[in-house]
Amino acid sequence: MGTNANPSPLTSSYEAIYKLGETLPPGAEKVVVEHYLKKCKRLQYLHFNSSRYYSRWNHAIAIPMIVVNSVAAVVSTLTNENSGFLKYSITGVLAANSVLAALGKYLRFAEKQQIHTQLHLEYLKLGNQLEREIAGQQIDLKKFSELMNHLAERDNWDFPDAVMNEDV
Repeated sequence: MGTNANPSPLTSSYEAIYKLGETLPPGAEKVVVEHYLKKCKRLQYLHFNSSRYYSRWNHAIAIPMIVVNSVAAVVSTLTNENSGFLKYSITGVLAANSVLAALGKYLRFAEKQQIHTQLHLEYLKLGNQLEREIAGQQIDLKKFSELMNHLAERDNWDFPDAVMNEDV
């Protein structure tokens, strides 16, 4: 990744935490880490549910495509006659399948699912590190700041309205 000329406020706030962390008293550092643990868990939850949401939509398109292709293949191999109706029905079914395939490709449900799953796992990992920090197993504050900056640069995905409207 290249350097960002205009860092997001999120990124610069994590850099500020590291700089402040060098001078904060131990109690204040724990409060900052607890705040970011809550934030991390919220983002983990949102990415997990977004992944599930896109997974359902991906399956809603992919499964009918498989069924339509299977039915068209079976019907075309079982019939030996060149009936006009049958010929045009198979063509229509395959055209509908092409529309489903194009819709799946255009809406990118599978890609969005994969990205949200990956970000969910990264926030889970970061949350575990923050919990160890709170429990007293010290982690390097500079490493924490670098992880947060890395995630802030990558996490520019919108969440589906259905996920954002859920009670948390």
